[in-house]
Amino acid sequence: MTIKKIYAATRSGSQQWIDWTRRVLKPLVQLKRAVEKNEIYKRQAYKNLKRSNEIMKNTISKLTEEMKTCRESIREEFVNFENLNTDRLIHMDPSQIIHYNGRRPAIKNG
Repeated sequence: MTIKKIYAATRSGSQQWIDWTRRVLKPLVQLKRAVEKNEIYKRQAYKNLKRSNEIMKNTISKLTEEMKTCRESIREEFVNFENLNTDRLIHMDPSQIIHYNGRRPAIKNG
């Protein structure tokens, strides 16, 4: 049945035509809204993912820098162990100890 035939059949009762149009258009409008909502969710998810990737890259670069610093500190500590003796430990001043952000203390050269 074509739209013209449906319209001709319901010409006498325009209310019937309006009801039929609403029944057809309502699901289409709901579908359009759902698609738009889905697009918005996808865009938001993409933004969140992009931001998360940026944060992870920054975190990884900071951790890499901290690892380099730790490696240098460890090398310095081993150099200090080479000339470490009991007499030096007994006379060591606690102010010579450097603390790295709450981590294991390192001994100043001296």
